[in-house]
Amino acid sequence: MTATKRIFTASISCILILVTFFSLMIPASAATKSRGIATQTITVVTKANWLIPGSESITLSQTKGTYMKKKYNWYGVCTGADPKKAYGEWDIVVRATDGSHTEHKNWDDSSIKINLKPNKTYKITVSWDEVGNNLKYKFNSFSSYPTWKVKSTYKVRSCY
Repeated sequence: MTATKRIFTASISCILILVTFFSLMIPASAATKSRGIATQTITVVTKANWLIPGSESITLSQTKGTYMKKKYNWYGVCTGADPKKAYGEWDIVVRATDGSHTEHKNWDDSSIKINLKPNKTYKITVSWDEVGNNLKYKFNSFSSYPTWKVKSTYKVRSCY
């Protein structure tokens, strides 16, 4: 009876250790990718390492989306649409949580590098620029929206 209890306890302990170990391996990348055109906020914690040259940074990259470019005749009547690929326009707000550093950027290229200060925690908000996209693409609608993700970090302790 006690041998059965020991085997049962040991097997349950091993299962719990394995579950704990594998749960730590699940990536926490929910906030580091876009969810369509919904506003996302990334928390970035930088660290100072004076032995490594360069400043702390995070790089975002985006894929091209597909929009329908409308064709008009001389009378201003829409005669059809062709699918085109294009990068979206995003508004980025970078704020240090201690209030010492705030920056606003407009992003409409394949990638953007955001330089940060050492030993700070940042909240980076990426939001879809509806007005900018409407003006840039002349109110042509996207059939598949561009998506963005965190491409790389440099001298960053955590990014979630």
